[in-house]
Amino acid sequence: MPWWTMFSPTEPRTAGSPLVSVVLPTFNRLRYLPDAVASIFGQTLRDWELLIADDGSDGETRAYLQTLANPPRVRLIQLGHTGKPAVVRNTALREAGGEFVAFMDSDDVWMPNKLETQIASLRGHAGRGWSHTRFVLMDAARHTMREMPAADGWILGHLLKTETVIALPSVVVSRALLDQV
Repeated sequence: MPWWTMFSPTEPRTAGSPLVSVVLPTFNRLRYLPDAVASIFGQTLRDWELLIADDGSDGETRAYLQTLANPPRVRLIQLGHTGKPAVVRNTALREAGGEFVAFMDSDDVWMPNKLETQIASLRGHAGRGWSHTRFVLMDAARHTMREMPAADGWILGHLLKTETVIALPSVVVSRALLDQV
């Protein structure tokens, strides 16, 4: 199988496909998962699907995840435990049908207008295939530990000088770019 088919959706996208596919891998994160999911459901942009890939969580976490399953809006992908987040994330990515893909982690939360803002920015700049946002690192009690700004324009220099960091849950990328890469 060619390497680029690894990330291609299993079914062709159709006119009824969601604008954004949210890819959320998880493993035994019940303490944080409800807040992460609530922040997705709280988005001002409503045209999304949520793909939760569970890496073989325990019964309590699986039971919670079953309460969320509501195809086609929320799809639960149950896996045997791999311990490899990239494998889990890529399994969900193969099922993504949206024009854009947003990445989420099970211990993170999004601001309510995150998807709306990023999609508007991407659509307003046709040459851009992805974007990232600033983010705030917080402790378990939700106290701010550090704010990380997003860089504008060409960011390679900022990354090399460690002036900016790209957290995966801040990224939205066009499916066309993912398929190309």
